[in-house]
Amino acid sequence: MRTKGNSLNEGNRVVLFALIDAEQHESLRLIAFRQKRSISDLTREAIDRYIRDSTPTIASLPSVLHQDALETSEVRASVGQESKA
Repeated sequence: MRTKGNSLNEGNRVVLFALIDAEQHESLRLIAFRQKRSISDLTREAIDRYIRDSTPTIASLPSVLHQDALETSEVRASVGQESKA
């Protein structure tokens, strides 16, 4: 939910364009309506949950590796494919 200090003017957000299925959009729209929330809020929550559940904790990373240096497997895979070309 949007709270004080959690506005679009903060400058710490970026616009995310995502092509999703019409059924996914309709489901998100319905959930957002029922919960009186925005689709953006639901999406941010889902992304936060995915990141939390999918990335290792900082404590388990080598000290030379910073959180900003983490790449998804898709990025690593695409880089590997480019070098083969």
